Amino acid sequence: MKLSKLVQFKLEHSPGKANPLEIKDVTLGDLNLIVGQNGSGKTRVLNVIYNFSQVITKGARPNDNVSWDLEFINDQGKNVHYYLECKGSTIVSETMKIEGLDVLVRTKTKSQIYSETQKSLVDFSPPEDTLAAQVRRDEKEHPFLVELYNWGSETHVYRVNSLVPENVNIAPSASYNNKVLGGFEHASNMYEDLSAASKKRLLDDFNVLGFNIKEAKNVRDKKLPFGVKLIHFVESGFKDPLPQYEISAGMLRAFFELIVVQWAVDHDATQKTILIDDFTEGLDYRRADIFNEIVQNKIKGKRIQLVLTSNSRVLMNGINIQHWNILERRGSTISSYNYENSKAKFDEFRSTGLNNFTLFSSDFLKNDG
Repeated sequence: MKLSKLVQFKLEHSPGKANPLEIKDVTLGDLNLIVGQNGSGKTRVLNVIYNFSQVITKGARPNDNVSWDLEFINDQGKNVHYYLECKGSTIVSETMKIEGLDVLVRTKTKSQIYSETQKSLVDFSPPEDTLAAQVRRDEKEHPFLVELYNWGSETHVYRVNSLVPENVNIAPSASYNNKVLGGFEHASNMYEDLSAASKKRLLDDFNVLGFNIKEAKNVRDKKLPFGVKLIHFVESGFKDPLPQYEISAGMLRAFFELIVVQWAVDHDATQKTILIDDFTEGLDYRRADIFNEIVQNKIKGKRIQLVLTSNSRVLMNGINIQHWNILERRGSTISSYNYENSKAKFDEFRSTGLNNFTLFSSDFLKNDG
C-alpha cells in the first residue's frame, strides 16, 4: 500500500496544549519534493504522515481533537480512502472505502467491518479508544487492515538536520528489527545487516561524492557504554580508522541517508515510505546534485516511496516539478500547489524554459495573467 494523498489533516485548538492546524491537498507519488518558505509547514507535513503511521501501528493516541483524511493505492492498484477522527483518546469516526465501497464504517452509533468470508459488512464492537487495525487485523477476514498496518510499520521519518557526529542517538542493538525500516538511531545495525555486495555498492556511491573511503565497518566502541557499535571509516592513504563522531556532519549525513536507501532497496518485497527532512543538508552544491541523482537512480523500479523536504536550489532543479508540492501557509492553514491541482499552471511554467527554482522563488503560480 502506498500513500497517494493527504486530503486533509485537522487539529482543533486546545487551550494550553495545541494551536489549530489544517493541512490539505498534498499529493504524493513514488518520488516527492516538498518545498516552501521557512515556516510554511514542510516538517509538519512529514510529522503528520509519520504520526499517523504510529497511531496505526503502535496504538499511539492523540490527546487533542484531531482528524486525518487520506488516500492510498493498495497492493492491487485500487483506490483506498481512510478517515479517522478523534476527540482526545476517543475515536468518534473511522471509515475505510475501497473503490468507493465501504469496508469499515465506525461512528458513535454503529460499527461495521467487511468480512471476506461472509462477503458483507458485519457488526463489531471495538473499544472506543482502539483502532480497527489494532483489534481486527486478520489476513483472511480483513486483509485491508493488514495492508494499512503494514504501510504504517514500513514508514519512517529521518531528520537530517538533527544528525551531529559527536551527538548521534544510538539505539540498543536488541531493539533493532531487521524486518522493518529503522530510524537513524539504527543506522549501524542497518549497515551491518547489508550484504557484502550492497556495502560495496554503498561505498561506491559514497565515493562518487568525492569522499575516498576504502572501508567502513561496525566496531564496538570502548569509549561508549554497553558495547555500542559505531561505524568507523578508513580513508584511502590512511591506516587508522575514524569513528563516526570524528567525521564531518555532511559526510555522516550522506552516509546514513545512503544506508537507509540501500537497506530499503534490498528489502523492497514490501512497500517502504521514507520521509527525509532537509534532504542533502550539509552537502555542497556539487555533491548535493550528484547525491540526488544517485538516490533517484537507486529507487527507480523499487517499492519505495521517497518524500523529501528541502529548499535547496540544486534539488529543485534536479527534481521534475511534476513531483513537487509547494506549500503555502495562511494563518493556521497549510495548502499545497502541485501538478494534480494546478496542472495548467505547471505546464505553462514548463513551456517558459526557466529553471525549476524560479517556480518556487517567483509568484508564477499566483499570477493569473
